[in-house]
Amino acid sequence: MRFVAATQGIDTEESNPTAKLILFALAAVAEFEREMIRERVPGGVGAYRKALATGQIGTTKHSKCGKDLPIDRPKVVVNRAKMRAMGAAGLVPARDRAQAPG
Repeated sequence: MRFVAATQGIDTEESNPTAKLILFALAAVAEFEREMIRERVPGGVGAYRKALATGQIGTTKHSKCGKDLPIDRPKVVVNRAKMRAMGAAGLVPARDRAQAPG
């Protein structure tokens, strides 16, 4: 794989030792960022659960999305019969009917 950024002077041709160094450095930074994310997510979820359990969510603290939802809620709530009826009545566009659950 070769990546060229003409405006920054970056060329990752395999025969170029400087390009290999750049690729290894970018890979190391990417791995570091991934590990940092893996470390932060459980901490954030734990803090949110604690705030939710103590009743702070929705009063003094709010979720970033602004919905203040519990962690263990159902991911998607769909009334399948209503969706089928809407599709049959032509209220759901054809492109969405194929994706509708059921």
